[in-house]
Amino acid sequence: MATRTKFILTYVGGIVTGVILTFIFAFMVTYQGNSSPLGNDIIMFEKPQQEIKVTSFEVMQVLPDGSALARVEDMDNFGIIVLFLADKGTSYYDNQKIDVPSWKTRYITL
Repeated sequence: MATRTKFILTYVGGIVTGVILTFIFAFMVTYQGNSSPLGNDIIMFEKPQQEIKVTSFEVMQVLPDGSALARVEDMDNFGIIVLFLADKGTSYYDNQKIDVPSWKTRYITL
């Protein structure tokens, strides 16, 4: 086979491979983007679990469904992240300080 023919076949093969990989990447991004942030990954317990002795939280991120991920502001419980579920009457925003009565907090394991 001539050198020119090999070059053309390699060039066309590269373009076809690039198009196929682009479609695969777009499919993967679209598929993951449509999954619900509160899908099957979170299990809510029927009975209360361990109580968190904290009343102040700071919102780290608001999820697309309106729920919020917040971290504990108390140094004794540093590293605990909680989920505030979306509510019709409540809206959250980043860096929001949330004060919650201690009897309303429960520890949930993922």
